Formats: sequence, C-alpha cells, structure tokens
Amino acid sequence: MQYKDLITATYGETDFNPPVSASALAEFIQRNGAIPDELSDLLRETDGAPVGDMVSIFSVESRDGYTFQSVIDEWEDAEYQQLYPNSQDLFFFAGDGMGGFFGYRRNTDGDDSFGLICYWDHETDTIQELAEQGLDGFIRTCEQYIE
Repeated sequence: MQYKDLITATYGETDFNPPVSASALAEFIQRNGAIPDELSDLLRETDGAPVGDMVSIFSVESRDGYTFQSVIDEWEDAEYQQLYPNSQDLFFFAGDGMGGFFGYRRNTDGDDSFGLICYWDHETDTIQELAEQGLDGFIRTCEQYIE
C-alpha cells in the first residue's frame, strides 16, 4: 500500500514529512513495544501526516504536533488513567485536533498484536469502532467520526 498516494487521492495535495529514520523507528519500538505493521509501513513513507482537514497521524521523530512518545508519556500519568479508563486498551496513533484520538485496540491475549481501529472521544470517554478497518480504511473515512 502506498499511503501517501492514498492520502493525496482522498484529500488532495498534502505536505508530507520525510520518512522516519530506521534507527528512530527501531529505538521507538524497542522502548515501547511493537506497533502495527501497516503503521510502520506508513511511517517509512512519511513520519506522521495530516489526513484531511482535521486529523493528523503522529510522528516518531520530533515534528510539529504530537509525537507517539509525547502521547504515550502523557497517558502514563495516573490522573489520565483514572479520568479516562476506557482509553487504556488503545494504542493512539492519530488525533482529531480537538482532543479526540484514533487508536488500535490492543489485543488482550498477551501478545503484541492489535485489533480494530477505534475513535476515542475525550469528552465522553467513549470508544467507537470504525466501520472500515485497516489503516487504508481509516484514511478514507476518519473525518466522518469527528463531531
């Protein structure tokens, strides 16, 4: 899958970041555990990316906006975990620009696999599974989940 081509075909011309460096991606995975293969593929094309007018996929290396590590560090705070218990089984990879996040549901069987992509609403701490799955489905439809 060529994710930059899909983003451009769906939303028009976009300014993409350079790809994540292999060493930065490896260091991130070593520190935090596995990430979905399709997300690794996207990051090898562009380290983070705007998707439409509102949604942004996070970057590994420091860029404008959120990085994966800044989000992980923020969500390790006990206060966040207490305020937003429903978000704890998600691996956030994109934000809607208004406080909501998109994330892969972590499988609970003890391995590093991931399940469906969901939208987490910060105002209600509710999770909605996306109708179209996979990163390509997310790219095509993510903006319809933002209210």
